[in-house]
Amino acid sequence: MNLAVHSRKAGSLCLLLTALAISQSARAASWKEQVLYSFQGGSDGQTPAGGVVFDKQGNLYGATQTGTVFQLAPPTKQGVPWTETVLYTFKGRRITTTA
Repeated sequence: MNLAVHSRKAGSLCLLLTALAISQSARAASWKEQVLYSFQGGSDGQTPAGGVVFDKQGNLYGATQTGTVFQLAPPTKQGVPWTETVLYTFKGRRITTTA
Protein backbone atom coordinates (compact mmCIF):
# COMPACT_ATOMS: atom_id res chain seq x y z
CA MET A 1 0.00 0.00 0.00
CA ASN A 2 1.53 3.28 -1.09
CA LEU A 3 0.84 6.35 0.97
CA ALA A 4 2.07 9.90 0.48
CA VAL A 5 1.74 12.87 2.81
CA HIS A 6 1.97 16.43 1.51
CA SER A 7 1.31 19.80 3.11
CA ARG A 8 0.84 23.36 1.86
CA LYS A 9 2.39 26.19 3.85
CA ALA A 10 0.26 28.99 2.37
CA GLY A 11 -3.32 29.32 3.56
CA SER A 12 -4.86 26.32 5.25
CA LEU A 13 -2.65 23.29 5.56
CA CYS A 14 -3.75 20.06 3.95
CA LEU A 15 -2.91 16.48 4.56
CA LEU A 16 -3.12 14.79 1.18
CA LEU A 17 -3.13 11.09 1.54
CA THR A 18 -2.75 9.17 -1.63
CA ALA A 19 -4.30 6.08 -0.16
CA LEU A 20 -4.02 4.07 -3.29
CA ALA A 21 -5.47 0.88 -1.87
CA ILE A 22 -8.58 2.74 -0.71
CA SER A 23 -9.64 4.55 -3.85
CA GLN A 24 -8.77 2.27 -6.75
CA SER A 25 -11.19 2.40 -9.64
CA ALA A 26 -11.82 -1.20 -10.72
CA ARG A 27 -13.35 -0.27 -14.10
CA ALA A 28 -10.47 1.93 -15.25
CA ALA A 29 -7.81 0.21 -13.12
CA SER A 30 -6.48 3.65 -12.20
CA TRP A 31 -5.74 5.31 -8.87
CA LYS A 32 -7.34 8.52 -7.63
CA GLU A 33 -5.99 11.00 -5.10
CA GLN A 34 -8.38 12.18 -2.39
CA VAL A 35 -8.04 14.82 0.34
CA LEU A 36 -9.08 13.13 3.57
CA TYR A 37 -8.65 16.07 5.94
CA SER A 38 -7.54 19.73 5.77
CA PHE A 39 -5.74 20.97 8.87
CA GLN A 40 -6.84 24.44 9.99
CA GLY A 41 -3.60 25.26 11.83
CA GLY A 42 -5.22 25.70 15.25
CA SER A 43 -5.82 23.08 17.90
CA ASP A 44 -6.02 20.38 15.20
CA GLY A 45 -2.34 20.89 14.34
CA GLN A 46 -0.49 22.01 11.25
CA THR A 47 2.21 20.78 8.89
CA PRO A 48 1.91 16.97 8.99
CA ALA A 49 5.29 15.35 9.58
CA GLY A 50 6.58 11.86 8.97
CA GLY A 51 4.42 9.02 7.81
CA VAL A 52 1.04 7.72 8.83
CA VAL A 53 -0.07 4.24 9.82
CA PHE A 54 -3.32 2.33 9.41
CA ASP A 55 -4.88 0.15 12.10
CA LYS A 56 -7.03 -2.92 11.38
CA GLN A 57 -10.23 -0.80 11.39
CA GLY A 58 -8.89 1.52 8.66
CA ASN A 59 -8.09 4.47 10.95
CA LEU A 60 -5.01 6.54 10.14
CA TYR A 61 -2.61 7.83 12.81
CA GLY A 62 0.02 10.52 12.45
CA ALA A 63 1.65 13.60 13.96
CA THR A 64 2.29 17.21 13.02
CA GLN A 65 5.40 19.38 13.40
CA THR A 66 3.61 21.36 16.11
CA GLY A 67 3.27 18.29 18.35
CA THR A 68 -0.28 17.15 17.64
CA VAL A 69 -0.91 13.40 17.45
CA PHE A 70 -4.06 12.70 15.46
CA GLN A 71 -6.38 9.95 14.28
CA LEU A 72 -8.42 10.09 11.08
CA ALA A 73 -11.41 7.73 11.10
CA PRO A 74 -12.94 6.67 7.79
CA PRO A 75 -16.55 7.62 7.07
CA THR A 76 -19.35 5.17 7.78
CA LYS A 77 -21.05 6.15 4.49
CA GLN A 78 -19.44 6.94 1.15
CA GLY A 79 -19.21 10.67 0.47
CA VAL A 80 -19.12 11.62 4.16
CA PRO A 81 -15.82 13.24 5.30
CA TRP A 82 -13.23 11.49 7.46
CA THR A 83 -13.30 12.44 11.16
CA GLU A 84 -10.19 13.89 12.82
CA THR A 85 -9.57 13.33 16.53
CA VAL A 86 -6.68 14.95 18.39
CA LEU A 87 -5.22 12.21 20.57
CA TYR A 88 -2.50 14.25 22.26
CA THR A 89 -0.81 17.64 22.01
CA PHE A 90 2.72 17.92 23.31
CA LYS A 91 3.36 21.06 25.35
CA GLY A 92 6.57 23.05 25.55
CA ARG A 93 9.21 24.14 23.12
CA ARG A 94 9.96 22.46 19.85
CA ILE A 95 13.29 20.61 19.90
CA THR A 96 15.63 21.33 17.04
CA THR A 97 19.11 20.02 16.31
CA THR A 98 21.99 21.78 14.65
CA ALA A 99 24.97 20.20 12.96
